[in-house]
Amino acid sequence: MRTRLRSNWVSYLIAVGLLPVFWYFRAFYAEGDGDQIARFIEAGIWFIKTEVLSQAILQFAYKICSLWNWDGMLTLNLVSCIAGVVMVFFLIRAGEEMGENRYTLPVTLSSGFIVLACGHTEYYPQLLAGMAAWNWASMRYLRGRGSPLLPSLLFSLCVWFHQEAIFAFPAHCFLPALRKEKDHWIPWTFGLLPLVLLAIIRLVPQISPLRLEGMSHGWNVVPLWSTEGTEKLYSMFEWAHVRDILYAWGRRSIVAWPMIVMGIVARTVLKGRNGLETLSPKIGEDTERVESTGPIPLPKFRWFLAVQCAGFWVLCILWHPNLGIVADWDLFAVEAIPSTLLALTFIPVIVSKRVTYYCLIILLSFSALDTWTRIHDRARLRTRDRGSVVIDVGGSEDLLIVLDGHQKGKVIPSVPEGRHYLKMIDPIERWSVNYVLVVSGGRETRVVVQSADLWQKKRMN
Repeated sequence: MRTRLRSNWVSYLIAVGLLPVFWYFRAFYAEGDGDQIARFIEAGIWFIKTEVLSQAILQFAYKICSLWNWDGMLTLNLVSCIAGVVMVFFLIRAGEEMGENRYTLPVTLSSGFIVLACGHTEYYPQLLAGMAAWNWASMRYLRGRGSPLLPSLLFSLCVWFHQEAIFAFPAHCFLPALRKEKDHWIPWTFGLLPLVLLAIIRLVPQISPLRLEGMSHGWNVVPLWSTEGTEKLYSMFEWAHVRDILYAWGRRSIVAWPMIVMGIVARTVLKGRNGLETLSPKIGEDTERVESTGPIPLPKFRWFLAVQCAGFWVLCILWHPNLGIVADWDLFAVEAIPSTLLALTFIPVIVSKRVTYYCLIILLSFSALDTWTRIHDRARLRTRDRGSVVIDVGGSEDLLIVLDGHQKGKVIPSVPEGRHYLKMIDPIERWSVNYVLVVSGGRETRVVVQSADLWQKKRMN
């Protein structure tokens, strides 16, 4: 018991210690739908159709952060960094449930999906945090501790975060079957009641207490044979589709599946030579073993994670990246959670042989270099200071001020340095004028507009 408490505190300290690292390397500019999400936040929208709880969390955080003049983008950065901390914490805990506590953090920090923890401007960091928590609870349940109520509630929470989590439902159905407890189906079902509520909210909006808005992608599958009459980039059996699948895999986690293949091959060879699998004595044996915390059923873990991976590979194959795979790769990043955990179950057999151990070190080093180079480039550490903008309009014109597509007031206290596009709109007379601003970090940029200048620009427009 004392060992487990100490392990929990170490996990907390590691995860919280990563928060300033994630924040320091936070993304400077919007990726994917980031700019649109920032607009939703600043417009006061609480619920989005496909990401109900994620948007609510962002809006709640914005209500607090706006007291310090933070905009929607900075709020996105903060929530994503906190979600990254939660994700790392539960991945470490899930690794401990599987008997692996040495390589979970290096594998996680070297994998491409850790980019989402560094202030990624999307909903997916919250989804990955929820999926990591659900996997931890599932591992704990498979070890014989507790009922399936907690895993079911956490799975429901994941779907509330982002509805693509439903692709993991076959794996969730597999949990009670792996545990072989007939009376566990009742708490398992009870924990899924929040999904019933979500279905009612989505399917019968007339009686919903929540007002859902925007971002409903509908049935967005890749066409089977032809893209004629659609806006899709390719059909199912075109090379471009395969190329996008490989690109998304490389971006989210290039280490997981090579580790899985390496572990399976090494395990097969060892069994063929010795009649059993020889493992690292520091970690344990690849069979059910008894510790103070209970048995470790690695075969059950692997079946559960394999079914989960299969569900998300179906997502990767069927779903169409509307923004193009370079901008929309994070749509498929959730597959990295189960595949990384599955790879960790093979760590003992990988590190038990010198050849595979060195291959693992080379693979992690290459992946870490690629991942953190991307993180560094996105952070723009030398050019991300902020300044303020004050707009002084002569006359009594009641104008709308729009900066980079975001409606603002005449005093904008926090603006990233660099070039920005300012638009002044008269909603009554229906004219607008455009300006280009260059904001310097730590300084006030004042825009002085006289009535004569506005009149001249109105005539030109």
